[in-house]
Amino acid sequence: TIHKVCCDFEHVCQPETGFQPEVSNAFSGSKVCLINSEHPFSFSHLLPLTFIENHRNTSVYITAQVNSYHYSTDATLVADFRHKGKSISYKPAYLRGQTIKGEWNTINFGFAVPKNITASDSVLVYFYIPKAEEVLLIDDFCVSIKK
Repeated sequence: TIHKVCCDFEHVCQPETGFQPEVSNAFSGSKVCLINSEHPFSFSHLLPLTFIENHRNTSVYITAQVNSYHYSTDATLVADFRHKGKSISYKPAYLRGQTIKGEWNTINFGFAVPKNITASDSVLVYFYIPKAEEVLLIDDFCVSIKK
């Protein structure tokens, strides 16, 4: 691992994004990030990729605990590679089939850093849920840069 950032939502995560309520069934602690039709985007990690400067074949690796109230989630995990704030490579990972309704599930995804990405670029990682009646809880959300 070259670099790692995590948010357990028990403390203020930087930058402050997403809706983070207290719930009785958090995976750890008492706070989670909640996404639903009113709050369709989760807390997001924005990582500068300065850490890849001397490393070839690097990946962005994401882990989180997620809990869906639906049998089949429509949620998507997104790694959006950016150059000067503009998206240049959008990598979605669909969570359909990755969760069991009403239970905490460990999500693990990895995305190779695209070849056209440089150390002056960044990656924005977040969960998204389309307008629906689904509710998704997220806890212990970590992003690592690995070689």
